Amino acid sequence: MNIDTLVESFYSKIDENEDLINEVLKLLLVEGSSAPRKYTVEMIPAPSVNELGWGALATPEGKKRAQPVNPVAREQLSQYLKSVGARGDLRDKIKSLNRFFSGQAFPGPSGGPGNQLKKTIAYLVTFKTLTQVITNFNAASAGFTFESFLAVLLDATSGRQVPAAGASTIADILVYKDARPISLKLYQHGNLKVGGSYRQLIKDLTGKIPVMEYVGVTKDINEGEGKLYFYSFQFTLQNVAAILALGKKTNGELLQVPAVFANVKELKRMQSGGELEGHLQVPDQKYVDVAPFLDAFYEKVMNDERLGTLSDEAVQAISNGLKTMIAQGKEENVFLKKGPLNKIAEQFPPKGEHGNQRAATKAILGAAYAETGEILTTAVKKQEAYKQAVERRAYLEPKESIAALNALATAGEDDLLREALKNTRGMFPNPPDTQFEMSQSQLDTLPGTFGADNKAIFPYGTYEIGVLEIGMDKVQAMLDRSVNSFNEVIFQIFDDLTVLSKSLNGYVAGGLEDTKLADTAKEKATDIAEGTEKATSDDSRQLDFGFEE
Repeated sequence: MNIDTLVESFYSKIDENEDLINEVLKLLLVEGSSAPRKYTVEMIPAPSVNELGWGALATPEGKKRAQPVNPVAREQLSQYLKSVGARGDLRDKIKSLNRFFSGQAFPGPSGGPGNQLKKTIAYLVTFKTLTQVITNFNAASAGFTFESFLAVLLDATSGRQVPAAGASTIADILVYKDARPISLKLYQHGNLKVGGSYRQLIKDLTGKIPVMEYVGVTKDINEGEGKLYFYSFQFTLQNVAAILALGKKTNGELLQVPAVFANVKELKRMQSGGELEGHLQVPDQKYVDVAPFLDAFYEKVMNDERLGTLSDEAVQAISNGLKTMIAQGKEENVFLKKGPLNKIAEQFPPKGEHGNQRAATKAILGAAYAETGEILTTAVKKQEAYKQAVERRAYLEPKESIAALNALATAGEDDLLREALKNTRGMFPNPPDTQFEMSQSQLDTLPGTFGADNKAIFPYGTYEIGVLEIGMDKVQAMLDRSVNSFNEVIFQIFDDLTVLSKSLNGYVAGGLEDTKLADTAKEKATDIAEGTEKATSDDSRQLDFGFEE
């Protein structure tokens, strides 16, 4: 057998029509255990836990399908997960995993031994990988990696993670052909929180994303063993106000609407007469943008010829001081007063080898401020005009605002409802963004408020959608049940696959120079071929897992 052909076969894409040798060979893409005659958790193949490698990062815009960051890593994961509850939604996936966990639905004889083995490994890999994700990382890393994992579990073909930076949606993952958005939250059990950018949520619901599903997962883990609890509900244009009203008091303040939205009849008259848009219009200046002023100011100072009379240390100190202020100024208006500039000048002595550096620095900074201050003054005036326009809206109190929004939703006035939500107080914040938040105790009131079978709120019919047990001891127990009836030939195939996987990885990693590893790989490939022929022959026993379908 040619070793180059063997290497190519090892890393090639699985074809459904290939025989058991290649199916199992490509499932073992990572090193297995070297244990000679006993199945352990370490022998279960699992792709490297890799958030960026698994994720196909993309925002919803555009028609092109997102490309994975690391196609090989994602292909490894998707080859395993696509067999779990095939073509089902999240609730179906959880049910399928639980049936396997309890031994009620191990893969049956359909498809032959190769198909049985492939599906069994897929379920074992899912539980092992999920356990690694949840138990081996800190809270932040586990959350991000879990997003990638769930995206591939739900949609092994095109499920993708939305990048945290520069995202144009509040969703964390997008799945299925219609790019269904899901925002995912992972917390300790009893401490679930749902929240995020109010502004982005409303932009989603009033734009191209009419439904935003939230999946909350809480973990009750002790020494690597425990349970994951899954919950789900969804925001829509019609129910967002009613759901947020159950949350923190600040949610109601975000939902405050201008008084004009209190009277649906008058609102429709203003809309038909073209008056509404003008009534709601505000200047496009939500806060002072000092960046142009800061850039112009720094350039003026550093090009001032009088810097030549100062010491090199003083010039460097001025530059460092201004850079610090500029970094702060992008978040807060540090230049609205001259105090920060005076502090830079006051660090220099009034007398010395270079004369009065303090007075010289004040003169340089003052001149630059006078020349570029008009930019800042204009920005401040725009901000004041913006504030005044917002206040003229005469916002209703939170309780009245929520009632007005719910009335528009009940009346089916979707266009007016969109306008109302776009003009809520939370859409015009200063500073630029505000967060909404709901605690677990508040979320637990959802079924009692809306009815557990309300499909408009609960995409799976209920708020609680399932529980999964995880942990390496549990994975080991599942593995033991799976292999109890494996015959000696299949046992040897696993043993040989472990050695083959190590040999091939070592041979490739070593630049194809260690011929001993190549010879070992050839030998084990031959053994696997002979063993598989026995396993699939008419005279050989079929794999019998001992569990009902």
